[in-house]
Amino acid sequence: MLQERNANGAADIRERIDSSFDQAGGWTKTQVGGVDWVKEITLRAGNQVAIAALGVEVQVSGRSTMLYRDVSHLRESLRDAKIDAGVIVVPDDDLAYYLTDRTPSLREAIETITDVKATDVPIRLLPIGMDGFGDRALPKKKTNRGTGTGRGISKKAAD
Repeated sequence: MLQERNANGAADIRERIDSSFDQAGGWTKTQVGGVDWVKEITLRAGNQVAIAALGVEVQVSGRSTMLYRDVSHLRESLRDAKIDAGVIVVPDDDLAYYLTDRTPSLREAIETITDVKATDVPIRLLPIGMDGFGDRALPKKKTNRGTGTGRGISKKAAD
């Protein structure tokens, strides 16, 4: 990670988090339109059994406005009894400073939870930080932005 504002991509971090969930086993990944990761556990006490589910939204590489969608996914899953509690993984404010400019931060996540009046919903924020700097930036994901080929502008027209 390069010690320079907005110099580092977040997609690599997201991929590592997803890989960790996948390797841990027992987590179900939703590709589109739901909670990112869900894990059910069965609790036994004598002859009593309870099933609990945790939903996790990972908001590391998207835009900060996606936090609203994440809260919505968690609320819907809580309402539909698909999960019993939710977590949103988000960069802490220090890490967010060094990632691309639209990456969400803990501060923005707190503001979102407050804005949508979800402070009484069983959703918790899990901030992630960094362990130091290196001599190279984390790679940024390549998009068509800035190439002149996106948003209806041909490369020829941009020249």
